[in-house]
Amino acid sequence: MHVGEEAAHKAKIVECATCAGVVQAIKDHIVASDDEEWLAKIDHEVMGFTNKNPIKLLEHLESWRGALDFIDTQEIKQEEYAPWDSNKHVVTHFNRVEQAVKFLDWANISLDETELMNQALYTFKQSGELEQGLVNWTEKSAADKTWANVKDHFTVEYLDRRKHLIIKAKQDFRSASNVT
Repeated sequence: MHVGEEAAHKAKIVECATCAGVVQAIKDHIVASDDEEWLAKIDHEVMGFTNKNPIKLLEHLESWRGALDFIDTQEIKQEEYAPWDSNKHVVTHFNRVEQAVKFLDWANISLDETELMNQALYTFKQSGELEQGLVNWTEKSAADKTWANVKDHFTVEYLDRRKHLIIKAKQDFRSASNVT
């Protein structure tokens, strides 16, 4: 073997080991993220999941669990309608709603984007934290009032509100420091 061929061969060995490590990490994540009873049927007493690739694990979980039932869908909807925790970034709220929508879509339950938008507006109204954002939203044209735009609008409003709260906190701190 020539020096160049040997180096290429060693690189392929490293690449193969890296790929095997990635596959194992994915399998470990699938196994760790699910209740063990769902995978018990294919967990070999000696080999464990060694002879199963990630696709086989996922296919087994999908076939064994079946479709979402009415309890699952109601729990997912409750997640969608859960109030916004104003201590967390508004994007976290939108991501949670989007995840619920994906699960419901997987179960062939579609949600109207107007419903999503109205629920988000109601959630922000309940929080009492983005009042100016709601005022600015109502001034928009009907064509601009979409689910995508509500996410963008309130993300900007949230960031603006945080910026002003930080400025106010610094001013209050300076005022308190000057008093003493």
